[in-house]
Amino acid sequence: MSEEAVSRGLRLVGGGLIVLELAIQQAGFGVSSRVDPLAAALWMSIFGSVLLVGYVLLVEYVRGKGSLGITEFGAEMWVPIVRTAFSNGVIGVAYVIAVAKLGLGVTAAIVALGPLSVGFWGILKSLKDEQRSRRVWAWEQLALRVAAFGGVVMVNQPWHWLDDFSAATLIGLVAAVASAVCFWNYIVCVFGKMDETKTKGGLAVANVLSVPLTVFAVWLTGKFMGGGLQVAFSKDVIVTGVIAGVLAITVPAILQDWATGKVSDRVTGVLYLLDSPIAAFIGVAGVFFGLLSDNQAAGLWVWGGIAIVVLAALRVTLKGDQPKSVIASA
Repeated sequence: MSEEAVSRGLRLVGGGLIVLELAIQQAGFGVSSRVDPLAAALWMSIFGSVLLVGYVLLVEYVRGKGSLGITEFGAEMWVPIVRTAFSNGVIGVAYVIAVAKLGLGVTAAIVALGPLSVGFWGILKSLKDEQRSRRVWAWEQLALRVAAFGGVVMVNQPWHWLDDFSAATLIGLVAAVASAVCFWNYIVCVFGKMDETKTKGGLAVANVLSVPLTVFAVWLTGKFMGGGLQVAFSKDVIVTGVIAGVLAITVPAILQDWATGKVSDRVTGVLYLLDSPIAAFIGVAGVFFGLLSDNQAAGLWVWGGIAIVVLAALRVTLKGDQPKSVIASA
C-alpha cells in the first residue's frame, strides 16, 4: 500500500472521528436546550471538564503515569492551552447570546466563517505560487470552501431570521463574530499547535482553566439577559448539565484527541462545517420519531445545502494538505 493511500485512510478515519464528535456534541446541545441556556453552559463546563480530567487521569494511570502530564508542558504547549481555555469560555456564552439576539440561522452562518478561515491565508498566498501544482491545489481549496459556506447558508437560511436591525442585533453580531474567531482559534490550537502526544492532558487543563471564565461570563450575562446563576441550582438544571457536559464536552474532547495527527487543522476547519447538516439530520430524525415539531423538517434548500457541504468536506478530507510544500496553516 502506497504512502498516499495510508495517509488518505488516516484522514478518513480522522474525519469520521470529527463527524462523530459533532454528532454527539449536537445531541448534548439538544439536551441542554431543555433548560436555561446560560445555566446549562455553566454546568456543562463544570461537569464536562471534571469528567474529562477523570478520564485522562484514568488512562494515564493505566499507562503507569497517573497525571495530566503538566510538568512536561513547555511554553509551546501552554500558549495553545491558554488560548483554548479562553475560546471555550467565550464560545460557551457568546454563542448563546448570538442565538438569542439573531436566531440560529444567522448565528450559524456567521460562526461558520471561523472554521472556514483556518489556514485560509496560506491558501490565498498559494494562489500566486510559481509552481502550478500549488496553484491548482489552492484554487480547488478556495472553491470548496466557498461551496461549503454556501451550503451552510442554504441549510440555515439566515434571511428567515433577520428582519430588522437594532441594538440587540448589533450585540448579537458582535457575539457571533466573537464565537467565529474563537472557533478558528480553537481548531488552530488543538489540531495545529498542541503536541499531538499531549493533547488529552492539554484539553483537560484547558477545559478546567475555562471554568472560572465561564462562571464569570454566565454571572455577568445573566444580569442583562436573565437566567444564568439565578436558575442554575435546580435539580433539573444540574442533572441536565451533567448529561449535556458528557455529550458536549467530555466525549468530543476524547474524540478530538483520537483525531489529532490524522487530519490537519485546515481540513478540520472544513469538517466543522458539517455541524449544520448534522443538526438538520437530527431535526429530521426528531420529526420522524415524533420527538420534534414539524417545523424542524428539512425542505429542498436544506437538503441541497447538506449535499454541498458533505461533498465539499469529503473532497477536502480526501485531498488533504497537498502539496506538502504548501504554506502552513495560519
